[in-house]
Amino acid sequence: MLHCIIAPAFVLGLATLALLGAGRCRFNASPVSPWAHKLCFWLMLILALPLILSIGLAMFPLYGTTGQRFLLNLHQYSALIFAMLVIWHAYLLTASRKS
Repeated sequence: MLHCIIAPAFVLGLATLALLGAGRCRFNASPVSPWAHKLCFWLMLILALPLILSIGLAMFPLYGTTGQRFLLNLHQYSALIFAMLVIWHAYLLTASRKS
């Protein structure tokens, strides 16, 4: 239940992050932040789409048992990779502020 309660806050936080950080993480902007930071930011936003859509679509019985298993696995692996990207993004932010 806690997982389902936190999901709307996750989506709102992700949307806020996208709106506030997109200008700073453009690839054609002045090199304020390194390319790895920008790439990690955009990969997080791109990976958030299958993360959110897979579990939303799995709630409806449109795809049968096999499809729902696939969507659940997609959600799990997307969440795992997303979490690794968030940790890497946080590391890049703290490392860039120390130097």
